[in-house]
Amino acid sequence: NANANANANANANANSNICGNVFSGNWAAVASIPAQATYQDFYQTVPVTSGSKYTASVWVKGAGSLELQVWGNSRWTQKLASAKVTAGSTWTKVTTPVFNVGSKSRIYLSFDTAYSNAGGTMYLDDVFVGTAGGTNSVKNPGFESGNTSWSNDAPSIFSIQSAP
Repeated sequence: NANANANANANANANSNICGNVFSGNWAAVASIPAQATYQDFYQTVPVTSGSKYTASVWVKGAGSLELQVWGNSRWTQKLASAKVTAGSTWTKVTTPVFNVGSKSRIYLSFDTAYSNAGGTMYLDDVFVGTAGGTNSVKNPGFESGNTSWSNDAPSIFSIQSAP
């Protein structure tokens, strides 16, 4: 799988915006991740087709770690999938394992400050939730419409910026 990662990184660098902190377009989410876990979230409700298998992914660059979480309920108690998102000096795609949404018509996608000793500034872009080879169900996935469709319980940590 090292070749797949190398190819993904080569493609990422070829597609990167001139400013370097945006993967595509002109906008990106920026996370100023604290050194200690605060369990605060940047999130969106995503429509899904019941009985289908999905995956979630995001492109990241910078420093620090967040947890990409997929929840089956609005109480954040039924985790369907998650992945540790750790940013580095080049754009990297992080993807959750495939998950089945069961009878749900919507899921909750979240980026959470769930790790200690993981501080830094991370840039996030081109968020995806969908079936393999399918359409992206995330609204405003590349943040080109600013804060539209995204909720944020920690504005001091998460922001959406033009040419960050």
